[in-house]
Amino acid sequence: MPYPNRDTEGLAKSRLGTFYSYEGPARVSRDDGEALPDHLDFITYHKNGSLEALAAAPDGTLYTLPERLDAKQHPIYRYTNGRWDVVSYLPQRGPFQPTGADIGPDGLLYILERAFTPLGFRSRIRRVDPNSPGVEAQTLITTSPGVHDNLEGISVWQSHSGATCLTLVSDDNFLAIQTSELVEYALTETLAGDASCD
Repeated sequence: MPYPNRDTEGLAKSRLGTFYSYEGPARVSRDDGEALPDHLDFITYHKNGSLEALAAAPDGTLYTLPERLDAKQHPIYRYTNGRWDVVSYLPQRGPFQPTGADIGPDGLLYILERAFTPLGFRSRIRRVDPNSPGVEAQTLITTSPGVHDNLEGISVWQSHSGATCLTLVSDDNFLAIQTSELVEYALTETLAGDASCD
């Protein structure tokens, strides 16, 4: 359902199809418009701060988490076997809020976060094993203000040469003072030999 009826935020594809997450109100649906059952928490989320991030595992399991909440940790919701559950939590660290997510080739959940400062946007990427709630999230990168614009989308993929690549996209909010950007990082731990994001 297009804006203003719904505000589409997240996109995820798996062998079970293509799925979208929405804000205002919070919901996840298939690309044919069929809505998935809601978790009871979804109705409590802020109209402009709910399900920004959506990721899909190869087996079709979906993961989502809210952008804003008045708590010290973000619940990570998992959809499998026709229902949502809270599989783990992402601790709130500083002013950053989740805006995008993807499952990497290593099976881990990569979460893109964004913070706004008077000097511009900051970005952070953390990764976590969503099925191991006791394992702390690992911070991969944190940028200074103004390095990138309003990064909100992330795709994690493996190149032909074996590098793990993180492709990020910004949302300019249709404002002239912002820019549309495509940004790419590679995990240094996967750059042995001649590996690159080719």
